[in-house]
Amino acid sequence: MILGILYKVGEKVDIVNVSSFELFKNVTGKTTDEVILMMLNSTLFINPQKLVKTPVKFPDAARESNEHHKGVKRGNKSTWDGREINIYDNNKARTAFGQYAGLRMGGKNRNVSKGLHVAHIWERVFDPNFFTAGWNICLMPDFLKIYTEKQAGTDEVAKCLRQAGYDIYFKSGIVQSNQFVEDQKIDLQKRFPSWNPTFTT
Repeated sequence: MILGILYKVGEKVDIVNVSSFELFKNVTGKTTDEVILMMLNSTLFINPQKLVKTPVKFPDAARESNEHHKGVKRGNKSTWDGREINIYDNNKARTAFGQYAGLRMGGKNRNVSKGLHVAHIWERVFDPNFFTAGWNICLMPDFLKIYTEKQAGTDEVAKCLRQAGYDIYFKSGIVQSNQFVEDQKIDLQKRFPSWNPTFTT
């Protein structure tokens, strides 16, 4: 049973049974690559030079995870690779981004607009080596952030974001590669010749 139908340029789209990504493309009239370019163009990356001395802002911090920190809620301690760490929600990643970028991310004195969210380029937020790593966090509009996450079912968007992170931080050699970060084998310069990454100061 179709509960709602969106009409666009004479085309019927079942808004209940189509993915939010397909719905977004339909409403905006954008192709997949146009949405990816929109995401890349509106993403703020940490300046790679900020990572030379401090690749991970809070190396003792990780996000809650029922799988990796079972039964441990934010504000409590867990163990990772034999060391004690602290468990937080995503606000710790926002704090890290703000410190790298010199921005106030929240409160009444914030200088970052509401609706802009810190996204993780690679997942592993449960891992303190990834959670507040400057090479793993970026800032983007919330309406595009969702398409970089697994639950949105749009792996191509996430792969392009990971390729951008790989090219910026790992291909350059600024950050040493690890077993969980892989080259996605996407030539972003060829696919999106007009894109140039935007960095924090």
